[in-house]
Amino acid sequence: MVFRNIEVDFDIYDADTAEVYEGAVQTVLESAVPKEGESLADGIRRQCNTVFTFFDTLFGDGFHKELFGQRTNMMECLQAFKEFLELVSKQREQLTALTAEIQSPPCCTAPPAVVNILTEELPVCVEVGGRRCPIHTAFHVWVRFELAMQDADLSDTDKVRTALELCYPTVPADLGAALDALLWFYRCGEDSPKEGSGGTHHKKAYCFEQDADYIYAAFLSCYGIDLTDSNMHWWKFRALFRALPQECELVKIMGYRTADLKGMPKAQKKFYEKMRKLYALTNSRSVESAMSLAERDRQMQEYVARRFREAGDTH
Repeated sequence: MVFRNIEVDFDIYDADTAEVYEGAVQTVLESAVPKEGESLADGIRRQCNTVFTFFDTLFGDGFHKELFGQRTNMMECLQAFKEFLELVSKQREQLTALTAEIQSPPCCTAPPAVVNILTEELPVCVEVGGRRCPIHTAFHVWVRFELAMQDADLSDTDKVRTALELCYPTVPADLGAALDALLWFYRCGEDSPKEGSGGTHHKKAYCFEQDADYIYAAFLSCYGIDLTDSNMHWWKFRALFRALPQECELVKIMGYRTADLKGMPKAQKKFYEKMRKLYALTNSRSVESAMSLAERDRQMQEYVARRFREAGDTH
């Protein structure tokens, strides 16, 4: 490693080196806390001496003199400390990238832009910033994802964090691209709906939490699939969910909830109103999310972009 035009022997990948480095960094950070009754000059000397010790611990006694000479200037010391941390951070990013490459299955090829479930293999990874990243494919992961996105008790921060940690075995460094890829997978490769397409708000037909029993029974009776014993791919699950037959009890219930009652004969309308009340979605996850898929995509993307801007403002 070259630091300030000086060749130094430092390898953050070495366990002993990493241990010494982390301890030395912690000491510098602790020294930044002002001492009660300490003069400005004494505080400057104390913090500079801590930085001197930091570099001497890593590279040998007296190394700090190669950097600072006889000067005891807090701005110079902290700037050098910051530059070294950034250099180490780049080393660690290389390790992270290598780890991600190793963890990517050899068969994990980038999925095509449009995936035909009949002719293409179902994806087990997504493309994030030009890299192939494994993603959890089991339907129950994405059921939990949808419930989290609909949970009125979760903040935007918690929703984004939960989504990324839930759906990726290892969360990619590029969070914005990771979120875009995650939403692409959730949509089963379909294009993101345009804002306003199909109406901004719509009646919600189902809830994975409130309708769990009906969904389980529907798959068992219609397809012979016991969802409690299955790790079915999310795309396969959604295709089967969409194709449940009209005589299925769950489909009837969704029909009660979403039917347009305008123009219905009085007796039929009364019946539907009764069924709609009987099967109304009442929990917070159900009633909170009357938003379209496009709105949910846009909300999450705007939140991540805002967090990136805020992080940039603090540096």
